[in-house]
Amino acid sequence: MTLYWTAAVRRRTLVVAVVLLPALVVSCGGPAPKVVLSLVPVGAATSQALSADAGTVTLRLDALGDGGDSAAVRGDRIVVTGDRAVSTPTALTRPGRFSLRPVLCGAPPAGQRSTAAPRPLPACQPTYRTDATALDVVPSATAADGYTAATVPPDPAFAAYRSTPPADDDVRADALLPADPTGGAQQYQRFVVGPSPAGSWPMSSARATYDTSIDSWAVGFRLTPQAALRWDRLSDRSFHEYVAIDLDGEVLSAPLIEPTQGAWASFEGQGEIAPYLTRAAARAVAALLASGPLTVPLHVGS
Repeated sequence: MTLYWTAAVRRRTLVVAVVLLPALVVSCGGPAPKVVLSLVPVGAATSQALSADAGTVTLRLDALGDGGDSAAVRGDRIVVTGDRAVSTPTALTRPGRFSLRPVLCGAPPAGQRSTAAPRPLPACQPTYRTDATALDVVPSATAADGYTAATVPPDPAFAAYRSTPPADDDVRADALLPADPTGGAQQYQRFVVGPSPAGSWPMSSARATYDTSIDSWAVGFRLTPQAALRWDRLSDRSFHEYVAIDLDGEVLSAPLIEPTQGAWASFEGQGEIAPYLTRAAARAVAALLASGPLTVPLHVGS
């Protein structure tokens, strides 16, 4: 099954693999706000960095519907207070690094004798490159999905290498990234992706919505004007090719760019990530995208 985006994401088949990030589970507390979670930086952190992360955590709480809770710096940590008990804080502690990157080729699972991926990665073999020539996308009003395309198998040479660790996922260089393990089927189990243009992709908004056209919860987002221009340049260069949605070193999806169209058209800074099985799962991803990445990594402390 092929995933694709059209201009302004007006029409799609299955759009993006499911991302089942844990949501915050709440229960009633006492009448007075109490400490419900302590977040500690991984390594040394300045007070300015902790303050920035406290703001990010607050945005995530709001996006998750936990506006009654608040986050503030207390000494060497961030303390979340409120009337709720946080049982699964993954949505607050994930790095939240989001980028859009060209797909160079697919890759199979790592073999039993695989080794760490070298830097730089070897080039995809010509037979397995997922460029527009190889994919041979042709818009067709009579085709079931509105287009036809060739199937390009994964490059078997990459079975010799393990995936790029999330901590080593430098968006300025090629990487070998796994598909989101909690999601549905994608084109490949792993993807060789190129550098992300200009690095960061700030959002002006991201929210969970119910998309009646696919009968599923989804995350609709809008990039800032500057990021929207970068997205237009990338999608134009990747017309009728795959672009990977990279969140914390995993490919949420790699939609095919505008296969039902004969010419590229602007996305106007918009996109949609779907489907999600629950509203809570969609909210968790929206919280990460809307808040942006953490300044310093956090983990739950005692």
